[in-house]
Amino acid sequence: MLQIFFEAPNDDRLTALVSFTRPALDYLFFQTLTERIEKASREERSRLEALREKLLEITRRIDKRMEEEYKKAAQLLDTILKAENIQQATAEHLPEINDRFVEVLNQATQEAQRKNDAERMSKLQQVVAVLQQASAPPPEIELLQELLDAPDAAELERRIAAHASEITPEFSTLISSIISRMEEEQGNSENAQMIPKLEAIYRAVLKFTMKQNLAAS
Repeated sequence: MLQIFFEAPNDDRLTALVSFTRPALDYLFFQTLTERIEKASREERSRLEALREKLLEITRRIDKRMEEEYKKAAQLLDTILKAENIQQATAEHLPEINDRFVEVLNQATQEAQRKNDAERMSKLQQVVAVLQQASAPPPEIELLQELLDAPDAAELERRIAAHASEITPEFSTLISSIISRMEEEQGNSENAQMIPKLEAIYRAVLKFTMKQNLAAS
């Protein structure tokens, strides 16, 4: 890790590297670094000491920013829980919700469980329900996954017919776009296995659509 830090071409890259590895830069890391400094030659000691100061400064800045983000997330959660309509308030604040908010929400949920606070737990669950709904895959993706899970051609046709109202030109275009994107990513073994399945679904969807159009004409 030290070698990676040494090779950083500038402070911006060093800051980015520290951000990615922040959990590993703990007390033990800096203690080990200090021990290495004490055993180093004069030239290397100077470099290591300069690096240590930079790392300490960067980690302080990162920790301060993280502390502010957690504080902001806690304040947002408190605002939502005080709202008359919690689900509506959660939906309105979705653009502000990030990983930090989810961590604070999880901690609050665990704390409410520990204290057996049914009222607070009920409010928190409303927030969770909105977030789960917001993060759910689009209906088109869910339908495509259901078709991919069909064990054979007959079952595939049955599932397509069962979702007739959802078999739209946009859905066909979605499948075609996914196939094209996978074909562009050459060398991906998973894509190579998936493309024939998607092509079979695409053909079955086109066949179903043509039958529907002929029946309607």
